[in-house]
Amino acid sequence: MPVNPVAVLALLISFAGPASAFDPALSRELFLEKAAGQRVPPPSPAAKSDPCAFEDELKKAFNDYKLALVHKGPADKKTKALLKSYRELLVKFGASEKGCPNRGPAYLYEELEEGNGDSSLLGGFWGKLKAAYEGRAVPGRDDMALNFMETSANSLKALAGREEFWPALIKDIQGARSSVVVHIFGLQADEWGWEVAMLLGQKARDGVKVHVLADRSGARMTALHKHASAEIFKFWDQVGVKYAFYDSSMNPFNQDKFLHFDHRKYFIIDGKVSYTTGYTLEQHMRKEMFDLAVRAEGPVVGQMQASFFLNYFANGGAAREGNFDAFSRRYFPEPGSAGGMKARVALNIPWRQHRVTESYFSRISGARKSVHVINPYFTDDKIVAALLKAAANGAEVKVVLPLKPENALNSGNSLYHAYDLHKRGVKVFLYRGPEKFGRLHGKGLLVDDSFVSIGSCNMDAMALYRNFEQNIESTDAAFAAQARRDVFERAVADSVPYTASNPVTTYVNGYITEPFDFID
Repeated sequence: MPVNPVAVLALLISFAGPASAFDPALSRELFLEKAAGQRVPPPSPAAKSDPCAFEDELKKAFNDYKLALVHKGPADKKTKALLKSYRELLVKFGASEKGCPNRGPAYLYEELEEGNGDSSLLGGFWGKLKAAYEGRAVPGRDDMALNFMETSANSLKALAGREEFWPALIKDIQGARSSVVVHIFGLQADEWGWEVAMLLGQKARDGVKVHVLADRSGARMTALHKHASAEIFKFWDQVGVKYAFYDSSMNPFNQDKFLHFDHRKYFIIDGKVSYTTGYTLEQHMRKEMFDLAVRAEGPVVGQMQASFFLNYFANGGAAREGNFDAFSRRYFPEPGSAGGMKARVALNIPWRQHRVTESYFSRISGARKSVHVINPYFTDDKIVAALLKAAANGAEVKVVLPLKPENALNSGNSLYHAYDLHKRGVKVFLYRGPEKFGRLHGKGLLVDDSFVSIGSCNMDAMALYRNFEQNIESTDAAFAAQARRDVFERAVADSVPYTASNPVTTYVNGYITEPFDFID
């Protein structure tokens, strides 16, 4: 039998005894005979494999399964196969050495759940954040697809309308001492855009670290826009505001970026206070628009910060603090206990996960008492089906849409669905507002007075399936009561009941606009 030198070398490397176990004076035949008689213990893949790589594999399997669940449904063969693969990995993970080195603060761990009681906590992304900060690695799309668990030491307040949101945000930014982080879609060099830009510039001049991550398309950079924002970024270059851009693509062969926009809007001050909202930095948002926000303190702010910097570094951003420990101290201060409210960050990451979308579907369809929806882009058939299921379960369903929508194409499809819901007993309202502007941009969901979701995610195909989106979710009863009183009931009170003036026109417009849902 021919001798395989690679196998002989492997036996030598894996042999656990002293180097003198094989006498170099032995003949080749006796050497091979003695080597063949050595018993080499088999490796334990679960125990010996890189725990960080194992966490990555488990997270990817979970996200692949959940993605298929949204797009293909639970009965699909691919969904079932992915669920089986995830469960097998979950069993191996449970028997392995859990946890990567340098897992980071416990409140930043991710939680994977399958729905049958199994759960697993992952903290390996902290190491990726460190590697990205140090320039040793660039986070990928899978790294951004975080599954944050609900934390329970937060303080939350739901805000409704520009007169509540902007003064609170500006006051907190003015008081910033260490850092301000802005993740934005929608920026113009109009009166309000410049006012906020100059405030951020002044904070940077005062020594506060200011970082901005903007969707380049949403930032209205080109001269095609009346108030193109390119001059704002030139100003920020001069005053020390650091920024990075996410670039979508119009190339259909670039699947990861083709018509996938980063639609998120949130602000983080000193790593301690955050605002998750639908408001953008544009004049009409300051003067006319009704939108929603959540002001938060506590561990959920750290979740938001972790998500921001993974995306910021992935898009070429940089932060210089000397070392990662100094970076951590500045941007991830110990949150302590800001209160007793439950909250988590929920993300939609294109081609990787749709946590906000999943919550919309499951919470609405499972409602038994009540569902309140506020949303300006309301065109998804699955959302409508979930609302009808909730109504069939006995829940009182209320939907608030804008009286004067931003997008006529979307409005035709939205009103088609509104008519369908209206004739089946769902209460539909059109937001008019105290000043009768009729402008509504908020995205909010309240279910059974026990679940609240507020953020950037619309109820159309772009937001639910294609964009980067972020909402704050909470199962806290006290927060739900405050949000119902100050946000959802206020929106209904400032609205007029929907009536279908011409059902035929409504249906015709709906059928014409339905195929365009993916771009509206």
